[in-house]
Parts: sequence; C-alpha cells; structure tokens
Amino acid sequence: MEGSAFALHRVLMGVVISIMLPLTFTPGHAIEPSPFNDPGTLIAVRGGNLPSLFEPSGILWHSRLQRVLIVDDGGQLAMMDSEGENVVTWQLGNADLEGISLADTESDCVYVGVEQNPISIQEFNLTKGQVTRMFDLEPWLSGYGNEGLEALTFIPDTKDAEGGRFYVGIQATGEIFIFSLPILSSFTDNTVTFVENFTPENQMWDLSGLYYCLRNDILYGIYDSFNVLVAMNTDGTSLTEWQLPGNDQEGFAIGDNGLVYVAEDVDEVWRYQFAHLPEANAGADRVVTDSDGDGIYSYTFDGSGSTDALKYRWFENGVLIGTGVSPVADLTVGTHTISLFVMNEDTATAEDNITVTVEAATMVYSSSSGGGGGCFIYTTAYGLPRAK
Repeated sequence: MEGSAFALHRVLMGVVISIMLPLTFTPGHAIEPSPFNDPGTLIAVRGGNLPSLFEPSGILWHSRLQRVLIVDDGGQLAMMDSEGENVVTWQLGNADLEGISLADTESDCVYVGVEQNPISIQEFNLTKGQVTRMFDLEPWLSGYGNEGLEALTFIPDTKDAEGGRFYVGIQATGEIFIFSLPILSSFTDNTVTFVENFTPENQMWDLSGLYYCLRNDILYGIYDSFNVLVAMNTDGTSLTEWQLPGNDQEGFAIGDNGLVYVAEDVDEVWRYQFAHLPEANAGADRVVTDSDGDGIYSYTFDGSGSTDALKYRWFENGVLIGTGVSPVADLTVGTHTISLFVMNEDTATAEDNITVTVEAATMVYSSSSGGGGGCFIYTTAYGLPRAK
C-alpha cells in the first residue's frame, strides 16, 4: 500500500484498537520472571540530572563513546555515562521524540524517531549538535495519532547497500515497518524506501520500544501496558517473554558487561544487570603461516571452552565472520583481532577476544653445489626446516 491507502488503513486500525485497549490480552508464550537483578540502579531522573521537563521515551547505548543516550517527548536528547554523570543535553525543536538508534558506531550520527509533525526519522550529528537530515514517514505511518511511531532500531546487514535497515514500531497495533534510508550512499539525500511491514508472532499491541543486539542477533520489543520484554528473531517469531521491571517502560538497550538500560516515561532511567552470564572462551592467541603463499589462511576457530553458551558469533571489526562453536574463516596475511560473543538461555552475552597473526611464506632461491641451474627452496617466516 502507498500514500492515501496506508492512511485509510491506519484510521481503520485506530478504530479497532480503541475497542481492543480495554480488553485483557494474554501473550502467546508463558511469561518468565525477569532475567535481571532487581532492584536495579536509578541513574537518571527528571529534575535531577535530567532537565525538569524531561520525559524519557527512548534509549541507546553507544559502545564507542561509552555513553547512554536518551530522548524525550519534548524534543530533548540527553547523553551521559553509565553512572548518570557527565550529562550533555540538546534541544531538537519541539518534536515528540519516541526512539533512538545507531547505524554505525564510528559515525557521528544517531537517528531519532519522531511521532508527529511530521512522522519521521531525524539524523542528528552529535559533533555538530544539530539535525542534518529528516526522512519523512508520513505516507506510510499517518492515521495513528498519538499511538503511532513509538519505537526505532537499526538492524545492520553488510550485504545491504545502505548497511542495513530501520525498524519502526507502532504503538497502537504492535506492527513493525521496515525502511531503507540512504545513509551510506549520500550525505544529503532524504529519500525513503518502504520495504515491508509485519506483526510479530506475539500479537501484542502497545509496542513501546525496540532494540536490536548484534552480539546475539536478537530483536527485543517492550510492551509497557503489560510490563513485558519479548526476545524475537528479526522476522518477528518469538523466542522468550519476560516480566520487565518498572512501569511505563518506553526504551530498552543492552550495554557492555551484561548491563541493560530501561527508560521509563515516569521520568526515570534505570540500569539493570543480567542475573546470569555465560562465559566466552575464544581460545589462545595464535600465529600461523600462509604455507601455500596465496595470501589466505583458512583458520578454524575454537569456542569449545565457553560455558553456558547456546549461540556463538565471531566478529572482526564489527563484521560477522562465523557462527557456531568451530567455524572456519579465511584470514589474509596480517594480524587479526577476533571477538567471540556467546549467548545463554536468557540471551545474555559474554565476550572474549583473541589475536590471530597470519605470516607470509618466504620464497628463497639458492644455487646447488654441483653447478647447473638454481634450486628453488620454499620456507616459511618461522624458519622451519626446509626441503631442497
């Protein structure tokens, strides 16, 4: 559907939702107890380290900056460390900001979801302190009023021309809309490409937050009317549903070392810790030799020393290069820093890093003592025994 057809669909859905909201809803899976240590730690509060009119509505952990970023309903963006200190704030007009996401940790830009006037994704440059682009979503998301765009996350894909796609959550229906934006191909283009929309398997409405975790390839959704956190695959199929601590939760993000952050629309931001963490073991650092001289070494990783691990994901420079306990990856000559992330049944992750150095083969020529033609000798950078 495009344009006016989408708008009419939204109006009709709004009528349905107004009837549904008073009804009791039973999620599709048994709701498990919270996987986090509770009580958590209050790290931010309106009128304390946040401005007096700040109502948290979306949250993000920025791993490179080691900072928490929070947006509010009145157009404000705050940044602080994990203890709630060193607070910086910006005013992004009077926009109703409902979500925030990061497409590239090396970029200066973050992306914020705006619920109305217009419904959009705004690109905000943290270094410049200003909005640099606005991507208009009105043709697809109009008609929901104050129960429209409520959640935003980015799912990276190295095969995608723009590095991945944005997932937008709708509060009224629980639908997720997927959009492609020209964030790599251009610095100025604001064309929006609608990809598809779907309703997650759990069939819950009042979707108030989305967060994608690259470490475990899990999409998380929060539903604040039910105080529920749902872990799902990126196609919306449910994995686990938990009770989520607090009330009026509108933002969820996973940080480092098993920490999670929850933004509550009742003026607070909380930090929790996964109660149970796996242990990652990527093996020992290795030095190997490209013995055939083609510049490539097929290296077999070994994560078998990890404990409480159900999923294994191997990365180099933030790019997934293998999955499973012992994947094989082609490494070029040089030094490689490899990160292993393992996940347990609570979807908590742990990390271990190793260095794999691939040394080039050395080609040596010498003359035979009996005269005649030269004799080719192959050796390695190790200086291992060689055959003539």
